Amino acid sequence: MKKVSRLVLFLIAFLSVFFLSLFFKIDFEPEFSIQPDLQFDYRYEQFFPKDDADLNFFEEYREKFESDNDFLNIGLLNHEGLFQRDFLLRLDSLTKDLEALPSVVSVKSITNITYPKLGFEGIKEEPFIHLNGKSWRKDSLNLYQHEALLNTLVSSDFPATSILIKTEDYLPRKKSDPLIKAIKALKKKYSGFDEFHVAGRIVAQSHYMLKLGTEMALFMSISIVLLIAFLWVTFRSWWGVVIPLIVVLLSILWTMTFMKISGKAFDLLTVLMPTIIFVVGMSDVIHILSKYLEELRKGVPKYDALKKSFTEVGFATFLTSFTTAVGFYALLIATIQPIKDFGWYTGAGVFISYGLAFSLFPAVLLNVKTPKIVLKERKTKGWDTFLLKSFIKLLRYRKQILIANIVLIVLAVVFASQVRIENYLLEDLSESDPVKQDVQFFEDKLSGVRPVEISVILKEGEKLWSAKTLKEFNKLQDYLRNEYEISALLSPVSVVKGVNQTLRGGRSRFYRFPKSDEQLEKVISFIEKNLNKNQIKNQLKLVVSNDGTIRFSGKVADFGATVINRRNSELYAYVEKEVLDDLMDLRVTGTADLIDKNNEYLSENMLLGLILAFFVIGLIVTAIFKSFSMLLITWFVNLIPLLIVAGVMGLVSIDLRISTSLIFSIAFGIAVDDTIHFLTRYKMELRQGRTNLYAIKRSFISTGKAIIMTSIMLCAGFVTLLGSNFMSTYYIGLLVSITLLFAVLIDMTLLPILLMYRKKV
Repeated sequence: MKKVSRLVLFLIAFLSVFFLSLFFKIDFEPEFSIQPDLQFDYRYEQFFPKDDADLNFFEEYREKFESDNDFLNIGLLNHEGLFQRDFLLRLDSLTKDLEALPSVVSVKSITNITYPKLGFEGIKEEPFIHLNGKSWRKDSLNLYQHEALLNTLVSSDFPATSILIKTEDYLPRKKSDPLIKAIKALKKKYSGFDEFHVAGRIVAQSHYMLKLGTEMALFMSISIVLLIAFLWVTFRSWWGVVIPLIVVLLSILWTMTFMKISGKAFDLLTVLMPTIIFVVGMSDVIHILSKYLEELRKGVPKYDALKKSFTEVGFATFLTSFTTAVGFYALLIATIQPIKDFGWYTGAGVFISYGLAFSLFPAVLLNVKTPKIVLKERKTKGWDTFLLKSFIKLLRYRKQILIANIVLIVLAVVFASQVRIENYLLEDLSESDPVKQDVQFFEDKLSGVRPVEISVILKEGEKLWSAKTLKEFNKLQDYLRNEYEISALLSPVSVVKGVNQTLRGGRSRFYRFPKSDEQLEKVISFIEKNLNKNQIKNQLKLVVSNDGTIRFSGKVADFGATVINRRNSELYAYVEKEVLDDLMDLRVTGTADLIDKNNEYLSENMLLGLILAFFVIGLIVTAIFKSFSMLLITWFVNLIPLLIVAGVMGLVSIDLRISTSLIFSIAFGIAVDDTIHFLTRYKMELRQGRTNLYAIKRSFISTGKAIIMTSIMLCAGFVTLLGSNFMSTYYIGLLVSITLLFAVLIDMTLLPILLMYRKKV
């Protein structure tokens, strides 16, 4: 056997070294260097469901106009007021520096925007602010009277202004990273501003990329330190620490290699995979090791002890690995690719960990000497005494335990009913995160950064440039501004207002919809006569496509999906009731709208996934025990922890979102492991002719130590995620830990009691 074990060790070592080499990039120019070659990906678009009707509609809509998410906003605050010479000169200088940056299409600030004025020589562009300072009183009045600029480029309540930067659409990382770096350099150069904030998709994307790599290394390091301490306290031998660590670290390496070969980069979810595989994989090793040491202490020779450990624990451990993987594979039902990838690769990692635990682990044990310390009885007797006393108390207080569980279930259901489905654009970032604080500046002092896109298609026979259509559009725009609270509105009505301003001397107070039909006809006539002139043509291509699709676009504060969905419903109801019959078809779309819908879809998908996991695990239990009552017991004791964690979410107002909806399938797959270990041993004791009560007692004492140890270890591993800057990671760590804690309590209290009553029925 030693020859076979050494061959296994050689093959695993060879493959591991080869796999490790794939994660490093060797450069010979300009000098020799070895760099880690890990890929990270955080694109919003990857979280959109594939082959979705709403996504397909938005992609077609976006091709007609422009991306609604390829903008950057720079927010500036000057406590002394905006119309200060030094401030305006620095703002103008910053605007010009931004215009010179690569990948920047256009830059708008209060120092470079103009308004059209019709004179004898035609249309002339006049600046809103004259930097020489001679007419600042007039400039200020003109600026703050302009409806389209208020709370967009200037704040109505604070001495704050923003710079709007339009970048090239769909910037790849090789272009966006240098742009972000250049803007950060300008922030240092212009450090004299009282406040300087930057917000936008590529800023958040760059920030997430940096955090993903840092947090993955951090969680792994903390998990390793905690588990080394845990293993040392438990086994008090070098091989009791080193061998389990080698097994799980190689499991992570092999799984990451599988990801790399298949072309999958780390994202916000798969970055959790190494930590999860680490703690889940360690569970297999501890169950084997505990049984192995138990046999050694009985005086069984090393080879026979190992063989018996695999015979008695191997099947149960395979089942627990399978059920854990089922929890992750239940995520494959999701319509969002990163969720499916997370389920697929983590589930594969669980099986890889199981394979190494039952190949590498025994191969190593066969080739190392057993330390004398493991033969000492003190630790085992201590555990046996503790578990025996616990079992006696369990028998004494079983009715109270049943009542306590019933009360707990009722409270959990009550609080779980209060859980809401909610979504915010930057919900993953904590309030102290600098990127979140930058976005909050625009939420508090300007109009927010959440894009709103509304597609309008006129019915057949209706004309855009008619008084009837434009009046209805003006009613719609007033509703969007006043009731929906959309700022920076861009639409055909905006063009009409701009032309009206031009024809009325260029003054901002005339940036409004014409009050008389006569004036409206003049505006329409002017637009139709100048459709092919650049000044009108450039404005119209942003709001009317070649096929006649009409765009209403703007920004709104991030009120959350619940409020936004309600406002969308109210908008549809308003159009149906107040707008002329058969005039148009209206549809809300856009990046933010898709993210909200994804959250709803995913919550539904995860419920179906959890039902699927329950069904598959139910089939496994039925096949093993051939008992319907055992199936009901397994479902019941593992449903309670899920109800409790849902109740905790409702109690402390944790919303159901992309991150938290994953928890139930994951936690169920992991939590059911302890139940299966207990029931497998229980079945084994019954087969040996034990009475029901004695079989329960022996199962309680025999598996209790490993169940408690692995649960503590799993909780410790997931608790490390509480240090994350990402709220999704934080909630997964918190809620899975709570689930596992209650799962072990129920498995060690309620499960034995239900088995007692089962035999009586």
